[in-house]
Amino acid sequence: CLVGSEMCIRDRSLIIIFFGSEFLSLFGKDFSEGKSILIILVMSQIFHSIIGPVGMLLGIYNQQYNLAKITIFCGLIYLITLIILIPLYGVEGAAIARLLTIMIFSILQAYIVWKKIGIITSIFAPILNFNK
Repeated sequence: CLVGSEMCIRDRSLIIIFFGSEFLSLFGKDFSEGKSILIILVMSQIFHSIIGPVGMLLGIYNQQYNLAKITIFCGLIYLITLIILIPLYGVEGAAIARLLTIMIFSILQAYIVWKKIGIITSIFAPILNFNK
């Protein structure tokens, strides 16, 4: 089920990446210039889907406190990266900050799920042989 979900996101993401300009042009000519931003944001969703439903598992297994700590930490990371990257790269900097934050957020959640619950949620779980 999780692998099928990831494959669905991957397929839709590839369509968005290859036809992003056409999709964005539906909103006006100026929007098609934002394809690079769209690609960065899609990459963050692909990464998050590869990691798996870690946030949901933290909630189910009574790890809300750890989830709250990760959320606050990543919120601070997001603010710091926004402050640094927006003046340098503009809107692309904001998208990069989002990508970096989603990556850190997903990895930290996956680590807690692995250490506290003993589950590897990534689609790569069958090839990863970690012991709790």
